[in-house]
Amino acid sequence: MAEVDKRQELSLREVELIRELAQIRKEKSEELEFEKFDGYELPPRTQFSMVKKPAVSIKYGEMTFNMACIRLFEGIKYILPIVNPSEEKFLNCTKMYIEDLFGSVCRGANTVMVDQIVPPTNLKRYLRYFNDIKVFVVDRDPRDIFVLEKYVWKDGVIPNNVEDFCKWFKYTRAHRKTELFDDKRVCFIQFEDMVYKYDETTKKIANWLGFELKEQTKKKQYFDPRRSINNTYTWKKVKCNLAEIEYIENELGEYLYSFPSN
Repeated sequence: MAEVDKRQELSLREVELIRELAQIRKEKSEELEFEKFDGYELPPRTQFSMVKKPAVSIKYGEMTFNMACIRLFEGIKYILPIVNPSEEKFLNCTKMYIEDLFGSVCRGANTVMVDQIVPPTNLKRYLRYFNDIKVFVVDRDPRDIFVLEKYVWKDGVIPNNVEDFCKWFKYTRAHRKTELFDDKRVCFIQFEDMVYKYDETTKKIANWLGFELKEQTKKKQYFDPRRSINNTYTWKKVKCNLAEIEYIENELGEYLYSFPSN
């Protein structure tokens, strides 16, 4: 007789809870609901910089939790995802939840800015979860991204092998050539424009948001182009392999920023 792994056994209380749930559903002639993963898309891990924060991957009908999640689940043996089978009801509940969530922390502000609340890809899907949202997708010259990651940030999220980096960069932006964007809800901004064309770009952002420039009460307190300019042209400031920079220029020419002449 095979020995049973004690770690896989349910406790008496867990068995009771499962039976109670099954009995309630049986009395109501309801089936136990489960979530289908049909139609979901799994963005590559490399698109996310928040590797130390809780994250769940959904793939091939399975849910995988990262270590940040697992640490939060200490002492918990089973997790039951609750998802309403009606898409419309699910979306409405999600919108209400997000409204209440931000309403509890916005301190009466009409506008709340959140970093990375949605990924930069498949935006059409994620925008469904909000009643009123405007998204800025900020990009920058690949040469600076490569140099900063390899020699400064060293986060390990972005590839630091130049060939892999170019493949990653193309892959994570390829969707822009086919994906349809709602230009009333999504605006693409180049980081370098905020540095070298600050006033022009600020006006563009304000107009798109429907703001007046006079509402900018803390100008250059949080984003100061005089400081951020140090994070441009980095391959000329950091000791790096210039052959790699040349490789990026050849492979990613369409993404290079036209810096002003010195």
